[in-house]
Amino acid sequence: MKVLILSFIFIIIILSNGLASETDKFCQSIGGDIFTSISVKDRNTNRFIGDYEVLERYPIHQTVWVGIRNPWYLYFNGKVWVRIIFPINRYEETRRGNITPDGGTAHADLYTPPDPIGGMVTVTARVYFTGVHTGECFFSDTSRYYYVDLNPPQLSINSPTDGTVVKAGTEGFQIVVNATDDVGIKDFTIKVDGVVRDTINAREDKPNLTQYLRAMVFGSGRRMITVVARDKVDRTDEKSFFVYSDDAPPTISNVWPPPAPTQDPHKESLRTRDSLITIRADVVDRGMAGVKEVRLLDEMNRVLATRNRPYEGNTYVFDYTRKPGERGIICYIQAFDKVGNMSRTNMINITFEEAPPPPPGGGVKRESIRKPIIPK
Repeated sequence: MKVLILSFIFIIIILSNGLASETDKFCQSIGGDIFTSISVKDRNTNRFIGDYEVLERYPIHQTVWVGIRNPWYLYFNGKVWVRIIFPINRYEETRRGNITPDGGTAHADLYTPPDPIGGMVTVTARVYFTGVHTGECFFSDTSRYYYVDLNPPQLSINSPTDGTVVKAGTEGFQIVVNATDDVGIKDFTIKVDGVVRDTINAREDKPNLTQYLRAMVFGSGRRMITVVARDKVDRTDEKSFFVYSDDAPPTISNVWPPPAPTQDPHKESLRTRDSLITIRADVVDRGMAGVKEVRLLDEMNRVLATRNRPYEGNTYVFDYTRKPGERGIICYIQAFDKVGNMSRTNMINITFEEAPPPPPGGGVKRESIRKPIIPK
């Protein structure tokens, strides 16, 4: 007998423990916006908060209005559960009854918890119905969301580092930034020496964002680059750094064999019977970037050889070996600095004369002088 009494009391406690138990065990979901509607009103400003709207501060006192539409096969059983979830996962909930069986509007007054943080606020209303003929329990969930952005964004520059040498011109150079915000970044603005050059929308709508931007500078010299991050409520943060702009390509001089002049591009540069030809040039970068590489290319723009460092001083050297039966080679020298500026020579026209085949083992063997035979 005592066991039965205790079991009965335990069942009553479970049923009276609130709507969560009822929902978990006895009720079925029938969807959301079809049967209920929800709106949130800021009591301080006396205005409704739009779905996904971004606010600068929390409403101190807000009212949730729940509209109820009964389908013919269900009736509202007087139970409404309203919950607001803040970014810090604190919530308040309330239940309201005394609604006519034909439906109507329930409301709940909710207050902001102390020391909130920015982010997304979720307001959910759960309305309970009972089947007209079956007596089964159903519920309808409807949620609305809004954001609160309490703090300005925090911006950092990942690259380039302060003092980097970049290429000048319309190609621009890449900037990698990271920005954090309560809600998300709206856009980025790029300034060059204090003048706005571009505004780029944020690539993604999330609180922590890494984005690649592109800035353009013109002419050589020191430039101050400023990046401004703006959030959804127009708060900003900015960071600046200096770059050195380089638009000067490397200078190529003292080329051997001498390239053909522009007015006579087919002029012969060298006529030789040698099998091994040394092609050389002095290369110096006029900007601040420095020489990256020097190439030897043929007339079809195919790379024959690449040098990443000089042979001596500023001199870059290429050794070209004549192929069997080859009558000539047309080539040129191309130089790049470390930010992509490029310069090149005119064509170098080399003609190979007929020569005896090289001896085994390669190389060029000079004709020996036969000594006379002196009889004894």
